[in-house]
Amino acid sequence: RDLDLNGYDLTFVSGASEALAMVLRPSTRSPAKQRPVQRLLISSCEHVAALEGHRFEQAELLPVTAGGVLDLLVLEAALKAQGAETLVCVQGANNETGVLQPLARIEELCRQHGALLVCDMVQWAGRLPRAGTHADAIIISAHKFGGPSGVGALIHNPASLLPGPALVSGGGQERGMRAGTENLLGIAGLAAALHEAVEAMPGEQAGIAQLRDGFEEGLLKQHCEAVIFGRSEDRLGNTSCFALPGHEAALALMQLDLDGIAISSGAACSSGKVKASHVLAAMGVDDALTRCALRVSFGFNSTRNDVARLLASLARWTKRAC
Repeated sequence: RDLDLNGYDLTFVSGASEALAMVLRPSTRSPAKQRPVQRLLISSCEHVAALEGHRFEQAELLPVTAGGVLDLLVLEAALKAQGAETLVCVQGANNETGVLQPLARIEELCRQHGALLVCDMVQWAGRLPRAGTHADAIIISAHKFGGPSGVGALIHNPASLLPGPALVSGGGQERGMRAGTENLLGIAGLAAALHEAVEAMPGEQAGIAQLRDGFEEGLLKQHCEAVIFGRSEDRLGNTSCFALPGHEAALALMQLDLDGIAISSGAACSSGKVKASHVLAAMGVDDALTRCALRVSFGFNSTRNDVARLLASLARWTKRAC
């Protein structure tokens, strides 16, 4: 119901990484649209599962603004060059900054030029109402909206896009799209969690956004030099990506961990890795500031006390680091 995509096929997979690998391959047109897809246009802020998991030889990275929004003028020019043989891949919401993309306009441009559109809605689903997009393929992952890990879904329009040969062959499960016995418990958990997330969405997400805003206001009062990435753009209410110049994230993570606080220095799935963010680099953030970047996620069970503890821990750490 959240996606409301009548006429689309649904394939259950292990998660978004697998789903992206299934659709980001050349020649994914349906028989009704004979011209094969040979070219990929992909946002430079996409998840690494898309950036490193695609099979295209002809792939072009699309720039984003300083706020992390896809440059629509560059996208339009690229589509004019060879739109009918192109697949566009873009996230609905970024997993590091929470910045939302203008999906309606992106879809409009793709339709104008005959291109296919794949939307990674992993961060969006269960947190925001349906985006209005009817992309050729949409990807979700259960653990992002409170479901079990290890299960996700590829939702695609068979009238326009047919994924290539199955990554796992054998039996005829999932209409031949993915062999192997389905993860029934995981699928049931995905459905139940998405239903609960959608039911709770209006009030719950507004409350989470208030916590995030309260944290950022407190951070700026406490650290006037703090930088909050993507703050000028529409963002998910649960995500804050920030930096305290001169205070490297690797040290901050250790101090916060000692205080019983778990955050990350980039994508949540990269926790434990100290690596510069390609998302912030694409936004034009310099290397020194990128090394100071931290990402906080707030959830349904987060409280004002959690925010106060985080701010206090950051204050103690920066004081010792000076």
